[in-house]
Amino acid sequence: IVSDTSMCRRHIAFWHLDAYRQWCKTNNFESMLPQDVKERKMAAAVVNTQQRSLNGHLQEIPPNKVVIPYTNMLFCEAAIEWLISTSQVSIHYLYLI
Repeated sequence: IVSDTSMCRRHIAFWHLDAYRQWCKTNNFESMLPQDVKERKMAAAVVNTQQRSLNGHLQEIPPNKVVIPYTNMLFCEAAIEWLISTSQVSIHYLYLI
């Protein structure tokens, strides 16, 4: 009896490779054979190195046609509305008007 799993994996890879891979596929199990692990790592490394820029991931945002004009009055109204909706109303804020 050998307690080292690497000997068992080498034995399986040499003598029972096809049967083991079929069992893995049937049982939805990732193969733990060294060569299969190495192939998975290489495939993951290739995928990670493919993204060298953001060009393929960015999308152009359509321009906003509606431009809200800025005025002090609109700003004060928006500030008061925000203060009321967030329950931050205080007597000090009322003197801003």
